[in-house]
Amino acid sequence: MMAMYVPGHSLVHRCPGSWKLLALFIVGALLACPTLPVWALCMLTGLCLILYGISGLGLARFIRQVWDARWVIAFTVLAQIWFRPITTTALTTMRITVMVLLASLVTLTTQLSEIFAVVARLLMPFEGFGLNTYRVGVAVSLGISVIPIISASMRTVREASQARGIRSGPLLRIRTWAVPLMVVVLKQADELADSLDARGM
Repeated sequence: MMAMYVPGHSLVHRCPGSWKLLALFIVGALLACPTLPVWALCMLTGLCLILYGISGLGLARFIRQVWDARWVIAFTVLAQIWFRPITTTALTTMRITVMVLLASLVTLTTQLSEIFAVVARLLMPFEGFGLNTYRVGVAVSLGISVIPIISASMRTVREASQARGIRSGPLLRIRTWAVPLMVVVLKQADELADSLDARGM
């Protein structure tokens, strides 16, 4: 559930993108550590909330990001609840949620062009092996930007569906916005493909 950039002048916004991506990598490694103490996980969760406050995004944005990640959270719970103890399931879900929220924070406070530049610099040593760092950077940037674009399109389609006063059952409601969403997404994909073709990619 990656989010789109929100302009701002906070300390988090001014922090170089390379530092933020490095910090995200370190925190991700810590969260992936199976021996991470519960108190450390709680501290990382608190730190995540504090960073949202420092960045000026606030509690409302934090809650919105949690809500946007609800399907990831639900899938994580359902994938474990039948095979693992409830405590382990809760902690694993908490780890993934914190990681998603921190990744969203990075994209909320870092321009896509800066992320692209950082990725291109990191991959520069591999150019000698024939790797096209420009294309990889574009792929990473697209991967980050496509998810929030689809999410925004989904909200727009659902709001339009609700504005038409649809009050049918859950299955019919899904069909009324799922098909238009597919049309919108395919149209955006065609436009993106044309744009890449125009740039010789």
